[in-house]
Amino acid sequence: MGQIRFKDNLKHLMLVRGLKLSDVSKATGIPKSTLSEWTAGREPKISEALLKLAQYLGVSLEELLTGGERSLVFQEKLSIPLTIESHKYLLKLVKVVSGGSKNV
Repeated sequence: MGQIRFKDNLKHLMLVRGLKLSDVSKATGIPKSTLSEWTAGREPKISEALLKLAQYLGVSLEELLTGGERSLVFQEKLSIPLTIESHKYLLKLVKVVSGGSKNV
């Protein structure tokens, strides 16, 4: 199975967190125009901006760029706003993983 392209992965990570380009730009300091170019398909150079983006989204740089390791990097406090639907899904997922339920 091939790796996920960066632009698709960035869109996915933002979607599941209920984020818009303006939200990510404001939180990371990455210009909205740069984020827009990345979501349109321009491949990024490894930079401080990418490191900030990965940290803000709570994923490793590898996961951000390739879609590998689809696991959240848990921190003491996540500053990532999740939609109510995403939050409910994550709670159900935790129950399934911990053996408390059979379906997500």
